[in-house]
Amino acid sequence: MNRRPASAWRKLAACATVAALLLIAAVDLTGLGRPVRSARAQGGGPAVDWWVIAGGGAASSGGNVTLNDTLGQPIIGAASSGDLALRDGYWARCVAAAAVAPAVTVARSGADVVLTWESLIPNTQYQVWISTNPYFDPDNPGGVTPILTASTTYTDPGVAASLINHFYVVRGLNACAAASANSGRKGEFTFGLMPGAP
Repeated sequence: MNRRPASAWRKLAACATVAALLLIAAVDLTGLGRPVRSARAQGGGPAVDWWVIAGGGAASSGGNVTLNDTLGQPIIGAASSGDLALRDGYWARCVAAAAVAPAVTVARSGADVVLTWESLIPNTQYQVWISTNPYFDPDNPGGVTPILTASTTYTDPGVAASLINHFYVVRGLNACAAASANSGRKGEFTFGLMPGAP
């Protein structure tokens, strides 16, 4: 009679324990997320609905190489109803209509400069870019960072009273935070008047 070594029995017991824990976890999860499709199988016995048990993911990098990995990717997809949206899964891709560049107007209000534009679908937010360089590029902003707003107006306080000129670009952002093209570039110019000879 051949006897299995103790290590083989330990491995078998460990596998059985893991299988039992997964089954228990699957049964317990039925009340946490999705409704159970059927309480009993066709034969009248207990049934467990299908479930995915998975972990998260992480990113690691070295030099100019970046690796995004996932431990047990759950089922992915997107669902929406009204103004609510749910994206399932670490690798779920955001899908939204492209953002639209707004048409911006600029006006002075006392010492302030006020930018206004229309609310455009599918924009959900706007980036307001401000620089003292008339040729600045939001795609290569250097030290310039945009101001985020859900409003369709932005007030730059006190700049009309400054002798430094300011320039503005506004971009729309869609629900996936993807930016539109640039709006038309606007600027404010302040010149000091020097007295001259009559």
